[in-house]
Amino acid sequence: RLFLRSPFIVFGSMIMAFTIDVQAALVFVVTIPLLSIVVFGIMLISIPLYRKVQTALDQVLGITRENLTGSRVIRAFNQEEEGAAEAVGAAKQRKICRVADYYRFLHHCAEDTPLRFDVVAVDGDNMQWIKNAFDYVR
Repeated sequence: RLFLRSPFIVFGSMIMAFTIDVQAALVFVVTIPLLSIVVFGIMLISIPLYRKVQTALDQVLGITRENLTGSRVIRAFNQEEEGAAEAVGAAKQRKICRVADYYRFLHHCAEDTPLRFDVVAVDGDNMQWIKNAFDYVR
């Protein structure tokens, strides 16, 4: 919005300066084109740099999203009798596998794409990570 309004403000101020004092307005006539050249020069330099940084950031976010997507953290709080593996029963396993199927469908992954399901149990300050906690369930 500012980029669209600023030319109107600048030229409006130049017109108002001419109504007040013509000699002072001549300063605007010289300064405005110089300022425009400087601003557009900065834009010409900064826009490609911004695109380069944005592309690199998109790659980092894509890698991070790949690492986090499909991960499901199951928190087992104060489960004295059950361990982390028991916290994920058959119903939860089926639900997680359906989510994995949906993920493979969305990302056009083959059905034989290897899947790994980990369970992370958090109990206060303790954390237990069980790799390959269960197999794919249809």
